[in-house]
Amino acid sequence: MTVWAWVYFYSLLLGAAVVAVSGRRSPVRMLPWVLLIILLPVVGFLLYLYFGVSARKRHTGRHYRLKAPGADLLPLQDTIGSSSSSSSLARLLYHSAGAPLTRAYQTEFFTNGADYLAYLTDRVHRARRYILLQGFRIDTDGALHPLIEALRQAAARGVAVFILYDKSGSKRTPRRVWRALQEAGIYTRPFADILFPYLAASNYRNHRKAVIIDGIEAFTGNIDPAASFLVPRETHRTSGVQLAFRGPAVEDLQRAFIQDCIRAGARLSLLKQLTPLPDSSPQGTHSPLQIVPTEPTQHWNTLEQLLWQLLSQARECICIETPVFHPTLPVKEALLQAHLCGVRVQIIIPTESSSVWQKLATRSFCRELLPTGVEFYLKPGYSNTFYLITDRQTALLGSARLDFRSLESNYELNTLLYGAEAVAPLCARFDQTLRLPSTTPLAPPEPKGNRLTTLPERIGRLLVPLL
Repeated sequence: MTVWAWVYFYSLLLGAAVVAVSGRRSPVRMLPWVLLIILLPVVGFLLYLYFGVSARKRHTGRHYRLKAPGADLLPLQDTIGSSSSSSSLARLLYHSAGAPLTRAYQTEFFTNGADYLAYLTDRVHRARRYILLQGFRIDTDGALHPLIEALRQAAARGVAVFILYDKSGSKRTPRRVWRALQEAGIYTRPFADILFPYLAASNYRNHRKAVIIDGIEAFTGNIDPAASFLVPRETHRTSGVQLAFRGPAVEDLQRAFIQDCIRAGARLSLLKQLTPLPDSSPQGTHSPLQIVPTEPTQHWNTLEQLLWQLLSQARECICIETPVFHPTLPVKEALLQAHLCGVRVQIIIPTESSSVWQKLATRSFCRELLPTGVEFYLKPGYSNTFYLITDRQTALLGSARLDFRSLESNYELNTLLYGAEAVAPLCARFDQTLRLPSTTPLAPPEPKGNRLTTLPERIGRLLVPLL
């Protein structure tokens, strides 16, 4: 009996060692899997094989990739000036994610869901050739009826309408809704048709949000076409920030959408018919930016590299608004290093999260950084907003958030904007949020707190990498 006990013990150690050295994930993310395998050897190992194996190594190079015709980094001197920090950011994204530096004009930020819904519905009514809509969560709540009806009417008059959604995020949308849209002539497709949608962690979720109309105008950010994000609620549920723009950047966003459609099984011949209409609107001032789609199949962890580079290059201030705060070790160390170098770091987080464990984990990370001088502010309710501003000269806006899933597992879509003029609306929103009476600073924890009171936070911090 003793011999078999030792065999069992060493088998546990061997399985845990295999998990620890496999893949490219950080030790922080692998530790929960090691503990699970030790406690439940057979079940834990099977769960790891199904849920925990990194897709970055498994799928690299297997997907069809669309390249920009003649894609090259635009002359940096002409678009983002002579700043060495901006030039290094642009080169990093070009070499790591193949994201060329491009231009956009008529840029506009929407911070109110109702205004965005009304404007988007009007643009859909004006569409002439095609409409491409992508979201993590798409529903057809009564408040969204004008947009859904506008899409139906567009399809009826011969406009090609494509809707790409994440099966996990839209799991509560009934199948009859998708059938009704398909019967109306709208092409709908789930990004990944998973077997158990409520076991969401089994799927590498497509968290991207984008709308492209006629190849002329585009929208991207962190607002989903779902009623909970577009309609104001009494619970202070906010909608996020959405960027509207025209110009050459629309082509880069459309290329990312087409690539996701191909991954979802759409026919390439059907998608190649999406020829943009000529844009006759006045161009105005051009804003340099980069469309940055990140995914677990990329060879490099582009989003983590970008965040580290942004934070490391800051010299005066860092302003962040994020739904959750679960940074990986490199991002956390970059924030701490920036503060120690004299950079003022301000982070706004909501009081509510989508799960109790996420909320507890956020508290744990805040408790760790508050004594160092990093400033945290709480605003009431739930927020889906993420953006990061450095020195009021560069801003990152998109579907990502500061958590393990966005940095390692999700398909995300972000936009990096250059220049004080382009970033000014986001800076104004951040300052306005800080001035609200309901936004309160988070006080540093007591030096000698009871460890039992922080135990739930430590458990939440241990569990969030698995969620």
